[in-house]
Amino acid sequence: MEAPVEPSRRVALTFREHEFEHAQPAPLFAGIVGRWPDVRDEHFVIATIVSELFINALDHGVLGLDSELRSAAQFETFTGIRSAAITRRKGRVKVTVELRAFDAEWEITVAVADSGPGYDAAKLAPTSSEDAFGRGLELVRGLASSFETNAAGNVAIATVRYPRPQSMQSVPYAM
Repeated sequence: MEAPVEPSRRVALTFREHEFEHAQPAPLFAGIVGRWPDVRDEHFVIATIVSELFINALDHGVLGLDSELRSAAQFETFTGIRSAAITRRKGRVKVTVELRAFDAEWEITVAVADSGPGYDAAKLAPTSSEDAFGRGLELVRGLASSFETNAAGNVAIATVRYPRPQSMQSVPYAM
């Protein structure tokens, strides 16, 4: 891929255990992306990706909760275990959103890293539309141009690319 034609815009926030119960990173990042000219219309897509990856990192990475507890029969059990785990578990989740302008396209990268032990992405069982769990990563894959995790399984990176209008190509990006 070619080098960006101008400097990137980058915002990163780290959420720690005392913030988990009330953390809502999606609206924060949607508000920021919504102020970036030419990609502001994509803020809902970015907010959805941030939300899904943050919840995944918190619930499974930091809190170590099993997805299958979200089944309809066990959802109340899941919410009780989650609430209790949030009050006693230590850890962090870092969310980074970066915008880069290339000559012909915009690239927005969402990276979410957690302090948990990670997981083996190859061992994830496919989910069905009837499952009450396991759809978040599928949603992210559907919205993003690319999606990957690191080898340890505690960093998820989704990249969304949009065409840059011809009138903006080779023109410096001003904020």
